[in-house]
Order: sequence, then structure tokens, then C-alpha cells
Amino acid sequence: MSERHPPGEPVPIPLLQLIPNPDYQPRAGGLSEAHVRLLLEAGPDSWRPLLVSPADNGRFDVIDGFHRYEAARRLGLAALACLVQPDAGYPEAVAANLRHGLPLSLADRKDFARWLAANEHGLSYREIGRRCGLSDKTAKDAVERRHADSARRPSGSVRPKRLNDLCAVVDFLFDAGPNGDAADDVRFLIEDYHEDDRTAVAESLAGWGWVLLSAAEPYVHDDSTANAADK
Repeated sequence: MSERHPPGEPVPIPLLQLIPNPDYQPRAGGLSEAHVRLLLEAGPDSWRPLLVSPADNGRFDVIDGFHRYEAARRLGLAALACLVQPDAGYPEAVAANLRHGLPLSLADRKDFARWLAANEHGLSYREIGRRCGLSDKTAKDAVERRHADSARRPSGSVRPKRLNDLCAVVDFLFDAGPNGDAADDVRFLIEDYHEDDRTAVAESLAGWGWVLLSAAEPYVHDDSTANAADK
């Protein structure tokens, strides 16, 4: 580490040298426009330093601070305070987002559980859960579902980015039964996507809903099907 970028001390780095590399974005749905607007309203003086890692040509990958970077870009700021951490990557991005800022969704934490299982062999489900902010049971379920989820991807023109999470919601609905809380969980999943993608995700879910109704119709009473369609 050079004197210009001492460890543990924030230093100003020009925005032109910062790279919002999507490889280190822990949110599959991308940026939350609502959170960017909150940052704009609060102002840069209230922001934490970004966590960055040296890249090529004197530039730096953003590891933690994608929303702050976007807010700074819109404000036309020349530089941002950054903590430089060599070799930081996706695990450090998740860890930082679990500690502060906009909370990671359950789906994003499950994605990280699967990443840990695939990239750090030998970790117990308890340790995976600890790193992801999940119970060991939820971590185990997330890891063991990954192959089954891939096999259950539906065909069609709309393919949301985290279709395995949609499958998890279907499983939840079967476990919980039809109720208002389950509907709220589905809405939360839709809201977790970038606002430009929410319509496509909602249409995909709605399409699945009609497929399920159609498949179930021969086996249920007419009034049950009608009630489900009205909800």
C-alpha cells in the first residue's frame, strides 16, 4: 500500500478513477432509485467512505458504495472519500452491505450462500449462514436448492435475473397457503428488482399465476378457483 493510499484511512479519489464494476454488485436487482434519492437528499457530508480495490491503469473498482457513487455522479462531484483495500471483491461487498446501508434482500443473501458453498469448500452451513446473515437451516436450504432451481426455470421471453428466487417464493406460497402476508412477500421480491425490470418480473409472475390456475382447475372446486383469481 502506497503512502498515497494508507490502509484504514479514507482518501479522496476522483470519480473518473472509480469503476462501478457489476461483478462486485451484491444486489442482483441493481441500484435502488429510492435509495439514490435518499442519498441525494441527505447530501455527501453524511455519506460513509466507499470501499474500493485497485484495478488496472490507476483506477479502482467500487466494492461497496454503488449507490453513493451514482448519487455523486448525479451531483457532479469531482471526488469521493474512499477506503482502499487490495484484493477486496464480492465477499467484502456483501459483508459491507450486511453491516450498514440499504439492507440486502433475503434473495441476495441466499445468492451469497450459494457462492460461498461453491467457492469456499468445507464451510459448515452454520458458518455460511453467519457470513450471510441467515440461519444455518436457511443457508442449507439455499445451497441444496441451487441445482433444483436451475432445472425449474420456465421457458418464455421474460427471464428475470433471479428466477431461482421466484421458485423460492412459489415454495413459500405452498408452505404458507394463500394469505395477505404471502402476497406482501411477493411484492417485496418485485420491488427488490431495479425499477426498469419490475414490470417484466411482475408479468412473469402473473403468467405463472395463470398457468397454476389453469393446471389446478380440473382438481379444485369452481368457487376456490374464482376466489384465487380475485386476489
